[in-house]
Amino acid sequence: MQLIKGTIIDAKKIPFNEDRVKFLQQGAAKLFAYIILVTIIGCNIYYMMHLANNRKAEILKNGPTKITIAEINNIETTQGKSGTHYHAIFLYKTADGQLIRYSWSESEGDFIEGQKYEIKYAVDYPQMFFIIRPMQ
Repeated sequence: MQLIKGTIIDAKKIPFNEDRVKFLQQGAAKLFAYIILVTIIGCNIYYMMHLANNRKAEILKNGPTKITIAEINNIETTQGKSGTHYHAIFLYKTADGQLIRYSWSESEGDFIEGQKYEIKYAVDYPQMFFIIRPMQ
């Protein structure tokens, strides 16, 4: 709020019938302010997702990891506004006996129930893993 204080965006709304030019200037300024705000928010979200992916890759590359076998327990489907979403449910045990159930977003048909995969997971964060190869 301090950023816009005293600017045309913060000014009292100018009626169209009083001053058409100022009305249009104020409308354009508000439009650009909202566009800039939405752009900043979008860039921050993208940047945070990028940092999260880099952190996960760094932990799996340089942190303590173990290899285990994960099985696709089932495929869950949910209906959303944009259509049907599929999630493969990975089930695997860590070295200390902890049972991990992880939902992995997928396209239809990427995974099949009962498939087994060799995975590498982070010891400190067992929900972080990547697939090494499918098991036969």
